[in-house]
Amino acid sequence: MSRSRIEEGAHEFLRRVRILDDEYDALRTSLSAHNGHEILAEIEAARAQEAAEAAERERLEAEERARQEAIAEQQRQALTRPAPPDFGYPPREFTPVPAPTAMPQPMAPDPNLTEEQQRQAEIRAAIARAKAARQAQSRVAPSDDDDPEAEYYRRSTWLD
Repeated sequence: MSRSRIEEGAHEFLRRVRILDDEYDALRTSLSAHNGHEILAEIEAARAQEAAEAAERERLEAEERARQEAIAEQQRQALTRPAPPDFGYPPREFTPVPAPTAMPQPMAPDPNLTEEQQRQAEIRAAIARAKAARQAQSRVAPSDDDDPEAEYYRRSTWLD
């Protein structure tokens, strides 16, 4: 929509508002001239009641907003992690397991393989290297070696 059309629309709106204001003023003066004081008093009372209702509505909305903010603050405080309980002994320390020294090496060319078999072998070797690197960074071991259950968790395979 062009700027001139918007300005024309705004100008037309203001013109019609002025016309309605003029009509309202004419009705008001004609009513006051013909003993319409009672009607004018009712209109003023209705306006005062509307204003009071609007003020009450705003007060209730403000109270509801304050209540919602208080609930949100309580939820934020509930989500913060409390300090861990003190059981009288220091927490267990974990040290990362060192990365394996024997990382899979890149595939060496093999003259007995076809070009497609060579490419597949290189892909498998790359996947094995990536897997070994991920696993090396995700393992942790307990710091105390006299834990009888530690052997169970340090098993080389979980398929036994």
